[in-house]
Amino acid sequence: MRFLQIGVLLMLPFQYVTAQTTPAKQNDWQQDVRYVIEATLDTTEKHLAGYMKIFYRNNSPDSIRSFFLQVPANAYTDKENTAVKEMERFNRGNMRFSESRGYKVTIRSLQFLSIGTRTSFPIQAFDFSDTVLDLPLPVALAPGDSLTVGLNFVRDYTRRFEQRRSGDSSRIHFDFVNWFPRVSVYSTGGWHVDPFHFIMESSDVMSAFAEMTVTVSVPGHFRVAGSGEVVHGDPGWQAVLADTAMADSLAMAWHDSLKKQAFELAKTSGKHTVTFTVPRAQNFIWSASPNLIYYRKPGELPIHLLARGSHNRSWEKETIDRVDTVLAHVESYFGDYPFEQLTIVESRNGLEAQPGFVLLSEAGDFSLSIALTKMFVPGMLAIDGVQQSWFSKGLAVYLAKQASERRYGKHGYPKSEAQADMNWLEKRYPLPSLDQAFRNFSLLYMESGQNEAISQKINKYSDPVSAAFNLYLKSEIFFEMLAYVIGTETLQKSMRELTRVHRYSAISETELQRVCEKIHGQPLDWFFEQWLRGTPTIDYAKGKVRQFQKDDKTWVTEVEVERKGDGIMPVDVAIEAENGETIVQRWDGKATRGTVVFETPLKPRGVKLDPDNRVMDSNMLNNGGR
Repeated sequence: MRFLQIGVLLMLPFQYVTAQTTPAKQNDWQQDVRYVIEATLDTTEKHLAGYMKIFYRNNSPDSIRSFFLQVPANAYTDKENTAVKEMERFNRGNMRFSESRGYKVTIRSLQFLSIGTRTSFPIQAFDFSDTVLDLPLPVALAPGDSLTVGLNFVRDYTRRFEQRRSGDSSRIHFDFVNWFPRVSVYSTGGWHVDPFHFIMESSDVMSAFAEMTVTVSVPGHFRVAGSGEVVHGDPGWQAVLADTAMADSLAMAWHDSLKKQAFELAKTSGKHTVTFTVPRAQNFIWSASPNLIYYRKPGELPIHLLARGSHNRSWEKETIDRVDTVLAHVESYFGDYPFEQLTIVESRNGLEAQPGFVLLSEAGDFSLSIALTKMFVPGMLAIDGVQQSWFSKGLAVYLAKQASERRYGKHGYPKSEAQADMNWLEKRYPLPSLDQAFRNFSLLYMESGQNEAISQKINKYSDPVSAAFNLYLKSEIFFEMLAYVIGTETLQKSMRELTRVHRYSAISETELQRVCEKIHGQPLDWFFEQWLRGTPTIDYAKGKVRQFQKDDKTWVTEVEVERKGDGIMPVDVAIEAENGETIVQRWDGKATRGTVVFETPLKPRGVKLDPDNRVMDSNMLNNGGR
């Protein structure tokens, strides 16, 4: 059931890591970084071998004496790594370390090719531990100077090949996400360097925005897709162009024929090479497989889908059917789609995104919205995933929930599917909406005695359960309540302004607050401080209600409201008139007591606080009404 799948998605075990980080600050400058990478997928040696040059210009006012690279792929390849230690501590020994969990990146050689005007350096010795490579520079890199680093690396994929059945090429599919060393961010205050933490995801790794030229060589029968523009070579799409209108029986026969051809071609084919360019991104991700099937969606924006060639074509049909609507929804928060095309690849598992490119394992509005949101945050608006991972995760879930509500109505999921496996008694009870479920789970956590602040380093949450509630559920509710306070339209304008001003730079909750205050026109310190750095309890109670009729026959209703919790939120007070009309006024909620006055032509017959359950009130029983 989609409803349960969404819940599982939010509670997935965390797979990745983080280290000691300098708090992010805004710069008037940004370092220039460029990668030139050549990589070869060798199915005989069962590895990906690469050579890369890194070109780095120091635009800061500082002389830099060390250079840092991040290799998050190695988070789970050594029992001494931060992620493994945290995993075993959090799970109290229930999860055991296994070197086979990760696909290790090994740096075979590294050399500084130039620093400033000097161009002669020996092969660099280095101590590579955890997921961070700290390279002391032979000479300091002065302001305005550049350096060039060359390094050879290899990533082992023996286990991937061993997982497929003998002679079965249909399971050969590679999604390359954390596959090469990436330059850390240097900004005001120094390097932002943290080892990969247990609770991190791949998208939490913030690296420098860079221009990239990436050349990949793969077996001749493989098709290739990547997060950049193809400038040389043939990725192999046209040979497998399909049509969703094709009858399933014909598609099945055609797919079987393609698989057979690919299997035979694998015996004799050599390599083929494709070169991509990326003008500005934190990462380059790509996929390669002999089984990708290409679907082209017509329209003003070229949308390319590459499915895994299974007989069940539900993924491609559902994605093609929904991508326009979901993209339009995401654009309402980030502005017009700024890329020339959109490529979506059916991945083996999980969800990853870079600007213009998505790896998506599950179709549907919820997952698709998260993926498209990730293209913008953290894809274009970088987030320090150690310090403020909640930002990108909460925003993605907030937009995904809205996308599901647009598709399925208020419930946010197909009720008929959710009830399909229920017995007659279970069907008699009302199902909660997706929004209600998120709020109810969050309130249970907030009242459990284990509640923690949302905004903190990702490795400082007390345990993975607390991290899950804060990073996904409470942070989604944060955006819900922010929209309640300033208005949904104002939040959309604020996000579009944030995207316009800070595109391809790092942002934090500070920039979010500043732009929201600018568009809203009022200070929001009280809101950001309590909900991000505190653990407030919201509890408003309906007090005495006094009603009387004036000489002109107008009815006056005075509603006393009491604030019992330590948290502050504006609270809506609703009355229902005799004709069924609902009238709402908002009280700012700051004082311990207040009175809201209504004047109506007819006598009201009901009073209720927070009628739409927006402010995370911990006790709805004292709000009036049922």
